[in-house]
Amino acid sequence: MSPLHSPQGQYIAFAGAFGKRQATLESSFRKWGAKPASKTRPFTVLAATEAAYRKSVKDVQEARSRKHFILNELWVNECYEKKGWIPPEDRHIWENGEEQESSNSSDLHNNEDEDRHEDRLEDRHEERLEDRHEDRHEDRHGDKEEHRQEHKEEHKQEHREEHREEHREEHREEHREEHREEHREEDKGEVKDKDDIKTEDGDEGKDTDNIKTEDGYGDEDKDTIKDESAELAALKQELAHWKNGIMRSKYGQSDRYDQSSDQKECFKAFEAWSNRFGANHPANKPPG
Repeated sequence: MSPLHSPQGQYIAFAGAFGKRQATLESSFRKWGAKPASKTRPFTVLAATEAAYRKSVKDVQEARSRKHFILNELWVNECYEKKGWIPPEDRHIWENGEEQESSNSSDLHNNEDEDRHEDRLEDRHEERLEDRHEDRHEDRHGDKEEHRQEHKEEHKQEHREEHREEHREEHREEHREEHREEHREEDKGEVKDKDDIKTEDGDEGKDTDNIKTEDGYGDEDKDTIKDESAELAALKQELAHWKNGIMRSKYGQSDRYDQSSDQKECFKAFEAWSNRFGANHPANKPPG
């Protein structure tokens, strides 16, 4: 048997193809994760990614039939559960297995060994399903707790803002009434003084220290109202920024191809898998 057609040669050939597919996928995912320059770009990247993915799945199935690789769906299922990425129908991602099946192919020569091998794979698959179920349960519980906490904080902020507004309105009304009452008393005293005091040219004396404007407010009143209005505007702007910040960080943009928090986690998971089993892994580089 020539080296090219030996189990080791076939293993190396599939590893080289695997490395190229992973390099294509990694590049596509990085472009997909970036903010799209237009509405058509995400769909173009999606099509290229799905094409590379389906080709990889086909190669994996062929390699699996020759006992060269084993399938691993952990990363794809993790992203699928988080809804950060909508995968194709064949939800597979493959890895250079911990066991090189090609080296053990000569040992699997009878039906009993093959059945034992399949049972081991089924047990491993069941363990992964149980782990995913527990992780999903924890994620859902964490999301509910986080949502409840955010709702509580938002309610507190709104209640605090309403309380401040009511307090300012009451304070403003009390201040206006006190100020008007003081002005009424001062005006009565001024009228009495003006009746008794006459200037040389016969005109009545005028007091220019307390001049009321047409709206009934003095200079001190206006300064107070101006300061309170500026403070209120600043608080409203701060509240708007706070709400907008939560909406952006929690749910991302409206377009599902933009980077939401779930997508970012999904891309990080893909990068970790790619570094372990992707094109940069020594076992997956083509010979030479």
